[in-house]
Amino acid sequence: MAHWHLHTLPYPSRDVFDAAMAAAEDLGFGISQVDQASGHAYLTYPRSFGRRNYVVDVAVTDSGRGGTILRVGWGSGTSLPGPMSPVGRQAARLNRQCLAYLRSWFPA
Repeated sequence: MAHWHLHTLPYPSRDVFDAAMAAAEDLGFGISQVDQASGHAYLTYPRSFGRRNYVVDVAVTDSGRGGTILRVGWGSGTSLPGPMSPVGRQAARLNRQCLAYLRSWFPA
């Protein structure tokens, strides 16, 4: 089952994508594939005990209303509900860290 976090941010999509990649690096995500032109990236998040990593999908799109939509999605094979799983908590942290970067780069 797929889960995701969505945020609408009042910043240009190129800046949101750059902030999302910087936040992912800071939070320990591995960057598997990046397509900056389309605003799409695949990340990995490590699991314990040598199990396969979680795959996290980041998409940044222009909302058409002067904002940008940041979507962080992941599949959950755990028994915990999606937002409460370890990767779900890290996805929420990724969104918050991305917003913190944007606020520091573009002070009001």
